[in-house]
Amino acid sequence: MNGKKIMGNAGKATLPGGKKMSDFKKLPQAANKNSQTSGSNGDNKEAEEKKNSKADQLAKGVGSEALKKGLKTAFPYIPQFVINKLVDSKLGQEVIEKTLKKTKKKIIVVAICFVGSALLHLAMLAGFFALIAAPIAWLTDTIESVGDFFKSIWHWIEGKGFCPTEKKCQAEAEQDYYDTLKKKVKKYNKEFSCEINEDLITATIFYGQMVDSKRDEAEGDDSGNDKFYDYLDVKSNTTDNQSAEGQINTLLWAYFNGSAEDKEYTDEDMKAVESCTFLQQSYRQYLIDTYIPGAYGDVLEQENITVEKAADEIMEMGNLNLYGSNGLGGSCTGSCSYVIKNKTVSNIMVRLLQGTDMDHGEPIPGEDLVPFEKYILGVVYAEIGNTKLEAYAQVEAIAARSYVLTRNMGKYAGLEQEDGQWILHIRNSTNDQVYCDPDKGCSKIGGENSTTFSDPNKYNRYKGPLPEDSPLRTYVSEVVGQVALNSKGEIVHTPYINTDQNNWENLAKQGLDYTEILIKHYKEKRNIIISTIEGGNCDSTCAAASGPYTEWKQWNWPNVYIRTKTIKDVGCLFVSVCMQIARSGVKTPLGDNFNPGTLMENYRDILYTSEGSNLWVWRNITKVVPDFVYSSQYNHSGMAGMSNEKQIDLIQDGLNKGCYYIAEVKSYKGTNYSHYVAIDYIKDGKIYMIDPASNCKVVNECKASEGFYYRISSVACYTAKKKGDGN
Repeated sequence: MNGKKIMGNAGKATLPGGKKMSDFKKLPQAANKNSQTSGSNGDNKEAEEKKNSKADQLAKGVGSEALKKGLKTAFPYIPQFVINKLVDSKLGQEVIEKTLKKTKKKIIVVAICFVGSALLHLAMLAGFFALIAAPIAWLTDTIESVGDFFKSIWHWIEGKGFCPTEKKCQAEAEQDYYDTLKKKVKKYNKEFSCEINEDLITATIFYGQMVDSKRDEAEGDDSGNDKFYDYLDVKSNTTDNQSAEGQINTLLWAYFNGSAEDKEYTDEDMKAVESCTFLQQSYRQYLIDTYIPGAYGDVLEQENITVEKAADEIMEMGNLNLYGSNGLGGSCTGSCSYVIKNKTVSNIMVRLLQGTDMDHGEPIPGEDLVPFEKYILGVVYAEIGNTKLEAYAQVEAIAARSYVLTRNMGKYAGLEQEDGQWILHIRNSTNDQVYCDPDKGCSKIGGENSTTFSDPNKYNRYKGPLPEDSPLRTYVSEVVGQVALNSKGEIVHTPYINTDQNNWENLAKQGLDYTEILIKHYKEKRNIIISTIEGGNCDSTCAAASGPYTEWKQWNWPNVYIRTKTIKDVGCLFVSVCMQIARSGVKTPLGDNFNPGTLMENYRDILYTSEGSNLWVWRNITKVVPDFVYSSQYNHSGMAGMSNEKQIDLIQDGLNKGCYYIAEVKSYKGTNYSHYVAIDYIKDGKIYMIDPASNCKVVNECKASEGFYYRISSVACYTAKKKGDGN
């Protein structure tokens, strides 16, 4: 304090600045007594206060005030300061503390009594309910069991089986149905070389219930949507009142024999039977001609569904896609060139080797050399089967191609030149890759790493031939020649086993495309960096068209007008374009309902922009089907005077570039009108076509009505956009 001491009477003492202690406000008397700062009394008081809890201090404060008010009310004549003095005194605080302790004890005793009483009452209630619930539950179960017994008897009388509820009857009936179906399918599969998916028969029998279920759902009625098929009611679906078991027999016979009746087969039929394609097509025709009209005539009329659409929906539900990608078909193969270790390798042929290390890499006896792109298709078919996941199939194709082009194990695998021809040697087993001839099928001896043979009847049959219109052919053809490249543009080695394939499948199900799957998978699972996926320099040739669109004829739509005339009258060009759209597999705004008639009725004003004109506008189709593009780059005119060889060279070049050609014929020799056909493919010096006005297949072998042979005068090119196209 500036070195000065406080001297004399504290009340008169001065502080720095001239202030006196008496200038400060005095503390209240009670507080002054309780806040002494010297001596043993002060120390004891501070210790005592530390022992008191905040709750006790609060209680004391509340008790003091309450006591002061109480005393003042009882003795109003006593001055307030006397009452305050008394309460704040030591005696008053002791009274308050004793009172608080007694109050706490009373509260605890009351709480214990209340809780104990509540628990006792709950225990008594629980015991009471336990005593009466057991007999009630027993009585209820007994009554319910008796009721279920009589319900089961009633259901048995109705022919639904001995089951207490409709739901259980339904479940048991469904199980009986599938047990019967699987047993019969197994019998037929053993007898015939091809297999059938049980879903096809189920879809056929219960198609009507599914249509009814969809209608109910659209109308907000979900009563029939738990199970769209009802085994108990299938008898109402057929004109001859067959049971489901009877229908199974009939439909299996129709599938495996081409019809529900006896039939004599030609040699060509039997070749088709071997691939099951003929059977599938014939089954569809049986549905159209016989089964659907008899079973679902009322449903089709009510829902305005054509017989053909119903047949296609049944086939789709049965997981049988007869017509390739998007149900429409077409596939391409070809020859590609690749840069491998600074060498350009092209026109590769594959020599298949024995499967195990013990075979010393010897060629498989009797096996022909396989074109490389056909080999890749066969690997995809052998290793993952006829999958419906497009991206999964394409990942397998690119990985298999990249793997085998970078495989180099001397006598077991690698590329060599023989007489100027590049030959790729590879073991046909899980030691490298398994190849199954997509056109003939394959067989195995059996055992780990066993060799696979292209003759399906040589040993144990492994797979049958892949149908020509299988979607798998389309999926693989869309990535023909594509390989995985690193940042230097070199082909990346892409090893894989079944766990890799499982991951590809899962990623494809998540919606990733083949490029995303390959880059993600090899980085995360194999620590291999793929920069891009690019195609080799490829020439492709499309296979023969197949599918219902090949049967479209102008006269199928005699009442659908273009403007002043019908498709039957002048629709050859329009029908030809529609056939190529269907063949390309691109999406259309009409989906499964796409055909020349529906397209014309819905988009006439876009396709034919001139009022009253029946003239086709080539580019307008792209306004309706954006992925089908008119491409004049490969168009050719003035072809009537060319040699057949020159025509073939020009058309083949366009086909290799992805053209879907429309050819103008019959526009020469003085005729006053033109005719148009869709070009199919070229083979053995002949140009094959799909004619909307006849069943003739070869251009120069078909005659016009005037007696002249068809001869191409011009061709127009359309191309189909694929995934990843920038145009």
